[in-house]
Amino acid sequence: MSHVNALPPTESQPKFVVSWTGSDVGSGVGGFTIYVSDDGGPFTAWMSNTTATQATYGGVTGHT
Repeated sequence: MSHVNALPPTESQPKFVVSWTGSDVGSGVGGFTIYVSDDGGPFTAWMSNTTATQATYGGVTGHT
């Protein structure tokens, strides 16, 4: 099971830190793939098979 930690409703800067966590009791977590959607568009992989648990997302001012 995994999830992205909650973010505030708005960010004042286009670049902001996103963090996530996850666990798998039997075999452990080998990596995470984090998906994003820009302005309600289709979800695409932002980070693939990463062992990191946070990264700085480079958004675009005015986008959701």
